[in-house]
Parts: sequence; C-alpha cells; structure tokens
Amino acid sequence: SNITKFYNKKVYILEVINYSKYFSIHFIYNGKPYIVNSKDQELFLSIHRYNKFPLIFKISPYVRSNKNNIRTRA
Repeated sequence: SNITKFYNKKVYILEVINYSKYFSIHFIYNGKPYIVNSKDQELFLSIHRYNKFPLIFKISPYVRSNKNNIRTRA
C-alpha cells in the first residue's frame, strides 16, 4: 500500500522495521493489516519517540515551508 492513503488517519502500529535506505511500518487499519514503506526519517523518529509497541498513531505528512526550508508536521 501507499502511505499517502493513510495520512491524517489513526492506525494501530504493530512494528517498524528499519532497513538501510527505508523503513517498513506494519499496522492495522479498520481491521485489515497493511505494510507500507517510507524514507521519511522524521516520521521514523516521531514513531520511535514512544518506547512501546503496539501503539495508536496518527500518520501525518511533513510539509516543506518556503521560508528557510523548514519542514513542519501538517
């Protein structure tokens, strides 16, 4: 699945697997299991801010601002 389908939705994350160039998120949404891949390290760090899995997490995109190239969470 594509991660953009799940932006601004709460998902039940079971595990996050880190690879050399990307990471994989295994989660459940509406009773169905999904696996998505992402290269966004800020998303990776925001998920790993919590120490325990499984957790309920709202996936939201990072938006690049035109002023000083600042990235903020939408």
